[in-house]
Amino acid sequence: MRGDDFTEELLDTYYKDNAKKLRDMVDRILAGFGGLCHKDYQDFYSLANEVFTKVLFKYDNKRPFEGFLYSCLCNKIKSEITARNRQKRKGTDKDSPVSVISMDEPVDECDFFAIGNSIPSDFTIEAALSERMGGFQDERINEYLSHLSEIQRRILKMKMDDEPVSVIKEKLGLTGKQYDRHMSTIRAYENTRYLFRDTDCKTDSIKEETDTMGDTMTTTSEKTKNTSYAISAISKKLSRHQLRDNHVLQRSSGQWNNYYKSELIADILQGKALTQIIISEEIKDGITMYWLIDGKQRCTNIEHYLKDGFAISKNVQRYEIEYQTFKKDKNGKEVLNKDGFPIPEQKIFDIRNKKFSQLPEELRDQFLEYQIPAMLNLNCSKKEIAYDIARFNRCRPMTVAQNGWTGLNEDYAELVDNILKMNFFRADSGISAYRESNLKSGMMRRMVVESIMAINYLDSYNKDFRKMCEYLSKEANDAVFTDFYSLIERLGSISDQRIADVFNIKDSFLWFALFDRFTRLNQDDKRFADFVIQFKGKLHSKAVRGISFDQLNEKSTKDKSIVIGKLNCLETLMKNYFKIDIFSVPC
Repeated sequence: MRGDDFTEELLDTYYKDNAKKLRDMVDRILAGFGGLCHKDYQDFYSLANEVFTKVLFKYDNKRPFEGFLYSCLCNKIKSEITARNRQKRKGTDKDSPVSVISMDEPVDECDFFAIGNSIPSDFTIEAALSERMGGFQDERINEYLSHLSEIQRRILKMKMDDEPVSVIKEKLGLTGKQYDRHMSTIRAYENTRYLFRDTDCKTDSIKEETDTMGDTMTTTSEKTKNTSYAISAISKKLSRHQLRDNHVLQRSSGQWNNYYKSELIADILQGKALTQIIISEEIKDGITMYWLIDGKQRCTNIEHYLKDGFAISKNVQRYEIEYQTFKKDKNGKEVLNKDGFPIPEQKIFDIRNKKFSQLPEELRDQFLEYQIPAMLNLNCSKKEIAYDIARFNRCRPMTVAQNGWTGLNEDYAELVDNILKMNFFRADSGISAYRESNLKSGMMRRMVVESIMAINYLDSYNKDFRKMCEYLSKEANDAVFTDFYSLIERLGSISDQRIADVFNIKDSFLWFALFDRFTRLNQDDKRFADFVIQFKGKLHSKAVRGISFDQLNEKSTKDKSIVIGKLNCLETLMKNYFKIDIFSVPC
């Protein structure tokens, strides 16, 4: 411990006004955890007293006392919550994908710093889960896990059991690239956001409320309003569902790689200006809803960084960030000038490989206070929101599939997204040949729309994806989507690695339409798999009325005539294989 004067000064600072400063520090740390009651807070205030005493003895004068105390206190509280949750989980199912949390072994001189926190470039999903296990927001855990495949849940469980990466890959038969792809999904903001946000709101539980953005009421004739929000406010609104970034017609987050995400964070820390985000207001059943329709990638990446979701790339261009702090003496106390004001000084911090929590407090505050310019579109209809989503992305890297998707009715869009949650469409299912990138690019959505058109409305099939979406919005009904869901369930039960490669992003819609025709032949579903195997072997090159499927497939176009020709050729080959009379149109 330092000298008596120093100790008394610290005690006075942190314990005056009923230990307000120490309690405030605890409150800041606990703000990231849910499910805590008044008694929990009192317990952690008592724990803070123990930590403070211990830190007094260990403090070495080599760093600011406040930062050292905060670090030790933060890690001790996390360790305590982990221990509580582990105790609550005792006796649960041993096969559960989430079991005892590891990676919290203390390693620093304070005995509070966890091993998991010492890996700066890795998102500590184990810690995020640990904080919310047991009585702390169980629904978030379940929601997060529901977005992972079975193999990804197994990877997560093994990591939480401290299995080395080499062992995980060996046990699960994964290559390095396959493991990296799975880990990318496990850490992806699109999934991990469920751990940090309030439990998803249910439509029937929404209560009438006033304008949640707190900026404007829509009784005026205003169409737009310019404003700005601090990052801390944006994050809070996203967490509380006051601002939604998951409009069903909007493309997925996760479109940027780590380098571009890092450049965004670096720009903010430098105080560089960002372009406006666009928020559309929709009023439904007396409820005012706000949709983030442009700027989703920026806002979700900002929030992901704020939650320690990634570390700044080592390749970021401007990594030395200058910031202002105040001079401190050797005891960590701010030095005042003759007028009693703290003396400012400039420092430089290297942000490479740093998460948000590893930034100096001044830079963290600067980041949270950064103002993001925003334009509010007031009192919009569903059609206006869909139009705006498309128009604000006309000159952006939005794919044809992502743009065309905005032509689909919202209710049908939700049905398509529910279909894509089926195991058959997972990249690691083993019964199909899709990739994670197919989902992010919007191609999976396009494939489902093409399939439903080919099955139900082949005469109106159009290579223009937007026109097909608009056609379904006018002519389809819920039944065509639920029937397609049932069709994929049947197909998934017979598909395996022998035929999985035909169900790829390019040709799936043909095989789905063919299987739909097969279901009318009164054959055992397993025979369809037999036909596919024979098709892959020799039938693909067999001529039917003078032309083979291979020859038709040389034309990669999706013109209606080519699609109909390929589909009818496949049906003829299939019926010939089953020795069934041919009634289909000649290809």
